[in-house]
Amino acid sequence: MAMIDISHQRTQPFGWMKAAITVAWAATALGAYYFTGEPINAIAIAGLPLAALLCYRQPLMLCVMFVAFSFFRLHEAYPFLEPFKIPLLLGMLMFSCLALHVFVLQTVDPFMRPELKWLLIMFGLVFVGMIFAQDRAIAWGYISSTYWKVILMTFAIAWLARSDADFNAVARVIVISGTLVAAVAIYNKLNGISLVEGTRVSIGRVEVIDEYGLIDAPAELQGALSDPNDLSLVLLFPLAFAIAIAVYRSSRINVFLGVFGASAMGLAIVFTQSRGGLIGVLAVFAALGLRLIKSRTVAISLCLVAGLGLGVAMGLKGRISGGAAEISQSGGIDESARGRLDAWRAAINMATRRPLTGVGINNFTYTYYAYTDNWQRRNKAVHSSWFQVLGETGLPGLVTFILLIVATCRSALKNMRLTVAAGSPPVMTATALALVSGLAGFCAAGTFLTQAFTWPLYVLIGLTVALSQATTRLVPAQQPAIRPLPAQPLIANQRPTMRGMAPAR
Repeated sequence: MAMIDISHQRTQPFGWMKAAITVAWAATALGAYYFTGEPINAIAIAGLPLAALLCYRQPLMLCVMFVAFSFFRLHEAYPFLEPFKIPLLLGMLMFSCLALHVFVLQTVDPFMRPELKWLLIMFGLVFVGMIFAQDRAIAWGYISSTYWKVILMTFAIAWLARSDADFNAVARVIVISGTLVAAVAIYNKLNGISLVEGTRVSIGRVEVIDEYGLIDAPAELQGALSDPNDLSLVLLFPLAFAIAIAVYRSSRINVFLGVFGASAMGLAIVFTQSRGGLIGVLAVFAALGLRLIKSRTVAISLCLVAGLGLGVAMGLKGRISGGAAEISQSGGIDESARGRLDAWRAAINMATRRPLTGVGINNFTYTYYAYTDNWQRRNKAVHSSWFQVLGETGLPGLVTFILLIVATCRSALKNMRLTVAAGSPPVMTATALALVSGLAGFCAAGTFLTQAFTWPLYVLIGLTVALSQATTRLVPAQQPAIRPLPAQPLIANQRPTMRGMAPAR
């Protein structure tokens, strides 16, 4: 009788224990839903094992997903995600994950570079400014709810992104997130939803009539994407990545994501009718063109043609604020430009009266009435990242902020040269190009948009530092040159000798 081998049918060790733990975990999740009535609690408990696995195996992906939801505000663009509190859950996981890998597993080696040092100094000045702020509650509220997360995530991105696979994953998540936001903006424009002044697209804007009969959009009711200018700047960053990964064809998927994403984001920026966004797009095109096109004359000419084309496509003359009709009625300067000039003068007044600390972070809008020379019964945003820093942190803050930008730009340009010279993987070269063009876009558009203490700039800083650290491993260390021995003079009946050998007789 043939013997039957049943060794392969033996139950794995502790298989019953795994099944018992699974059943108990499912029961706990269902119990959480039963007693609280909130599906999010059951989902959170059920997803804890997967979250723990991601914390251990994929810390960078958690970091990137947290940045995607915090920077691109995907839960605001897609409101059905709001009840799940995804940014909060990702934030808790990310901070726990970073602590695990830095202090326990020690798989992440923290390091410092000049950009990170300037960033810490900037954070210190902001914190000191909060202590002496005109309204400490507002300043502390912004630091405790947003700014410290931005700073910590900058360090996390810088420390976690190491290989070309990491940068490839980051680029894809950024482009996909920007495309998702652009899709909502295009949908809103085509369906007349969330339009500012009837023509300018935004996402999730709520407008009310204030006590003076003016249409107002209270800040407490708005999201980060509710202002067309801010929406255009949010889309500039992934636009640079989309074009870069499409040009440096590392894979077919990247080419498709780049071409499709760049088309969608470019159209969405056109629909915002943002002049700051237009300047930012031209800066991105200029940085890309000067790198990819050998002739500077051709590159500059193409940028000018693209600028004219985008200006016509945006229909800037038809805008209610800043359009041709308003300019003709106001004698050459529109209300939007006049409002910016008034806000910039108010920022100068803040720095003049409080030169060392400014009025405090996030205090500009709430204290505008006390420093403006042209009060019109409503507070205004500063509409300039540079003047925002000046007014809210004073002269030391502005100098530190400029030095931070300069250090980051120098590193980004150096990364571009090193990745090309070292023949690095295409995705790393694409990342270097995207960071250079993204910084150019921020510096140009940020002159007219208020984004000094929000995500776009700091994601650029974190990725630039990470790429700088990675490129140092691409270029081998230069060996010291071996100096030849000095030539020995020849005398009669003597052959050339080596050191340590006697001359021939």
